[in-house]
Amino acid sequence: MARTSISPNVLVRQQVGVSADAADLSWGASDSANGNAVPFNARLLVFARNDDVGAQTITIAAPADPFGRTGSIDTYSLDADEEACFGYFEPSGWKQADGTLWIDTSDNNVKLLVYQLP
Repeated sequence: MARTSISPNVLVRQQVGVSADAADLSWGASDSANGNAVPFNARLLVFARNDDVGAQTITIAAPADPFGRTGSIDTYSLDADEEACFGYFEPSGWKQADGTLWIDTSDNNVKLLVYQLP
């Protein structure tokens, strides 16, 4: 199955005249069955929030280097109602062959918020 795409939020730089809703946070449910993919055009920050009543996990997969090593964040545990921030992720070292960052969770109650940094 194809991974579910998540569109990153673009960080609004502080300026005079920021339009309404331009700096709103956009949390989305993760897809624990298919995984998630975020287009990788710039550095990314990943926020995760566990809205479940029990602990859940998040994995952010790094592709293997030429020697088969990865630097993945593997099954990081989030307690109920806990939040975490990961990154920032650079394309080198984290961009998968399909041009995205892969994020997997153990439950759809893990909500994700991804920011693309300037």
